[in-house]
Amino acid sequence: MSISGRRLALLAVCAFMYVTSELLPVGALEVIARDLGRGQTLVGLLLSAYAGTVALTAIPVTRLTRGWDRRTVVVGTMLVLALGNGVAAVAPGFATLAVARVAIAVAHGLFWSSVGSVAARLATPGRAGAATAAVFVGTALATVA
Repeated sequence: MSISGRRLALLAVCAFMYVTSELLPVGALEVIARDLGRGQTLVGLLLSAYAGTVALTAIPVTRLTRGWDRRTVVVGTMLVLALGNGVAAVAPGFATLAVARVAIAVAHGLFWSSVGSVAARLATPGRAGAATAAVFVGTALATVA
């Protein structure tokens, strides 16, 4: 596998991780609520807040970072994902979990606005579409998993 092929595979893994992070709490809602001593309805609002945050911040945050190198943006969003999920995993209460999830959601929109262009730039000439599709395989796999 070429260096660009390995990088595309890594981007697919990143896409898998973002979608998994987005969807996994749906299946763990009851456990999260019990661990935090909160109702499922309140904890379920975290899922809505996540989606709403992505929707409200994706364009402004992408615009704010428009002069940044997209590869750096993808790496930065993955760091936010890792740190945010680490904080969420050990969150002592609902507020900490909510802050971690909102931070991940802001990075989520920025990640998706950047990953396609990074994949296209890694591709050999004439293969940008295939490279981008390869990255989005991670999305499909995460949804199935």
